[in-house]
Amino acid sequence: MRNKKQMNKLALQTKLKRLLIAGGLAALVAVPLLSGNAGMRKVDAAQGDVKINSTNFPDEGFRKYISKNIDRNKDGVLSKAEIKKVTEIKLEHYDEAGNEYVYNDLTGIGVFTELKSLECESQKDLSKLDLHKNTKLEFVKCGRNGIKELNVSKLTKLKELRCYVNKLTKLDVSKNVKLELLACDSNNLTGLDLRKNTKLVVLGCSSNKLTKLDLKKNTKLNNLCCDDNKLTKLDLTKNTKLHILWCSSNKLTKLDVTKNLDLVDLYCHTNKLTKLNVDKNEKLVCLVCSDNKLTQLRLTNNKQLVKLECAKNQLTQLDTSQNNALVWVDCADNKLTKLDFSASPLCDSVVCNENKLTEIIVPKNMENDRIYYDKNLKVSIKKKTKPVKNGAYFVEDTYNYPYCTFRVTSTKAGNRTVSLGAWTNGGAFGTKGWKSYMKGIKYGNQTYKLTSIDSGAFAGATFSEYDGNNNIVIGGSIKTIGSKAFAGTKVLKTITLGTSVEKIGSYAFANSRDLKVLKIKTTKLTSKTLSKKTFAGITSKTTVKVPKSKLGAYKKLFRKCGLSKNVKVKAI
Repeated sequence: MRNKKQMNKLALQTKLKRLLIAGGLAALVAVPLLSGNAGMRKVDAAQGDVKINSTNFPDEGFRKYISKNIDRNKDGVLSKAEIKKVTEIKLEHYDEAGNEYVYNDLTGIGVFTELKSLECESQKDLSKLDLHKNTKLEFVKCGRNGIKELNVSKLTKLKELRCYVNKLTKLDVSKNVKLELLACDSNNLTGLDLRKNTKLVVLGCSSNKLTKLDLKKNTKLNNLCCDDNKLTKLDLTKNTKLHILWCSSNKLTKLDVTKNLDLVDLYCHTNKLTKLNVDKNEKLVCLVCSDNKLTQLRLTNNKQLVKLECAKNQLTQLDTSQNNALVWVDCADNKLTKLDFSASPLCDSVVCNENKLTEIIVPKNMENDRIYYDKNLKVSIKKKTKPVKNGAYFVEDTYNYPYCTFRVTSTKAGNRTVSLGAWTNGGAFGTKGWKSYMKGIKYGNQTYKLTSIDSGAFAGATFSEYDGNNNIVIGGSIKTIGSKAFAGTKVLKTITLGTSVEKIGSYAFANSRDLKVLKIKTTKLTSKTLSKKTFAGITSKTTVKVPKSKLGAYKKLFRKCGLSKNVKVKAI
């Protein structure tokens, strides 16, 4: 039991402590008030607000960008509301007048926690980029800088990462499981682990120091550029969806593309290949296999081939009798004695010097100065063009986009027709070139009507955002649209079907993420000319517009043909 004296002493100590604590709190409250008056602050930032000053944003260029584009009321302070609205930051390299913007340091960018898209390119002195607080980022484009380290482990929502032309020696994307596009070309990477990135569609890792690349888990890969590395092996047997493959300038001795049936472009030059089997790659448009050790090259099944470069090999013969689409050929520096391109009426240029040629047969329309051969040899130049056959593939050589491959469906006089086989997606889609196709396809002295679009012709294609090239009109004589013809397109905003369209295949417009309007002008569609899945997969972002006279009938018909109830149908 404590005595009374001890209890009084304890009570006094407790009271003194309370007074000291209260006094301290009062002092703490008073300090900011006093300092505020002494500092004569123009703006008192509320809790959570951020001043636009050199402490929070050390880089002058970045501060100017924030002041101009984010500080809406121009008070020199970023409010909570202003910060919350920032979902995109795009730091341009030049302004409209051509003046250069400089951003050397993006310290402070972590403030923008709602950021989904960041673009900061072509800043050679930008050596670091801290994004660990920007956890909602989905798109990052930071190429052509001087970045030495890039930590994206916190960016679990990231879908696209473009960090090409930097100074990276390592890159860990194991936490970015939603990644669909990775472009890390022209760095100093010695390794790249992509086993967790199973959603990857596009991969660019060219011009690094990679000695191995395991892509067995990346089964959705569509576009692969891994050229200019130190690869000795490349297993692509699991990558059956590949359209584009660039693996040149490596140390490959074998390359198996027999499982890659959708290949359109194959660049495998400057390796050590002794064999190359492209028999099953019937969709090939471009084949570049120069500077290898090939002794034979069979092209019988590659009827869509437009560009062929097989120079600097050990070929003794080259049969192009089935390659009706050929426009450009480079077969220099081989052991060839005879060449015959009479089956390729559009062939425009042949480079065949440094061979042992005695005879060259070219199409009648080819100019002599487009044949590059050894003038010191006695070479017989003959001109001959074989007639076009149904099923032959060719390209209209007008240098207008889009770059399309066509399939001859009829050669009968008065009824010459073609179908669009594929758009190679090699460049920006151009409405000017497309409109010319509506008038007909010129092939030699004949004009063919474009009457149909093959299945998957534009599937997965990315259209241009400029000059209205994100809209396409299916007009002219086109009657048929194949299944998945426009499935999975990107940037394409409007598709207009003309009055001549009669038949549409399954999933023709499925999963076209940017499609806002599908305008249907034709009144000829019926349950017999549509499939049960014609309109399946069209997103709720799309509005379908139809002729006013067919609004009721088409609305019922389209629902039966797969159109979701979430997709609006309106009159034009």
